[in-house]
Amino acid sequence: MENNKCDLNERIPVKTKDEIGQLVGGINAFLDTLKNVIGGISNGSNHLEEAISGVTESVNSVNVSSKNISDVMDRLSASMEEVSVTISNINQNVSEVGDSVNGFSETCGEVLDYSKLVILDYLGCAIGGANVDTTKQVKQIFMDGGGECTVFNGGKASVERAAFINGAASHALEMDDASFFAGGHPAVVIISAALAMAEKQNSSGRELMEAVILGYDMMTRVGRGVVPDHCFDRGWHPTA
Repeated sequence: MENNKCDLNERIPVKTKDEIGQLVGGINAFLDTLKNVIGGISNGSNHLEEAISGVTESVNSVNVSSKNISDVMDRLSASMEEVSVTISNINQNVSEVGDSVNGFSETCGEVLDYSKLVILDYLGCAIGGANVDTTKQVKQIFMDGGGECTVFNGGKASVERAAFINGAASHALEMDDASFFAGGHPAVVIISAALAMAEKQNSSGRELMEAVILGYDMMTRVGRGVVPDHCFDRGWHPTA
């Protein structure tokens, strides 16, 4: 039977110094590798946290953008409602003007009589101002040598130029009518244009009166909207 007991006298082989150094070096290399792996895991964790943080910020930004878009849509909706109201008011005013035109035949005698006086007053002012130096200067510049519309103090011009020259003549003496509500001198701009167009279209006297009445009505409506207070500060000039 074999003897399995260790021989105490048997010596364990001793590693050489170089072998021990290699073993220690291998262990150190393994530790370095392990350290790098742990560091990589740590960096990966940091990158993951940064990515999660970035996603969170993006989600927050989307939420803010959605809220801003919602606010813009609300404001746009409110603006559209205001535009709708404005258009409705314009349509109502246009309808009122249309009713006025359709109801001209029913216009009271007082209005018709007054419109005749307005036209007569305008003609007196225009004839009186036709020979004023300022009117002559305007006429010299704007007479185009021909046209179908009469110019006060002689001559013919196109409808636009005749209206301008006669407007200057009717205002030259500054005796033409004035309207507080219109904020200016209605006859100068209204009747000058109406007369020129009436002559060009060979309109009747009744059609001329209709144009003058409606012109006064519209100028008064506009004047009430822009003239009453600080009209010069707002960039407006009466009559102009």
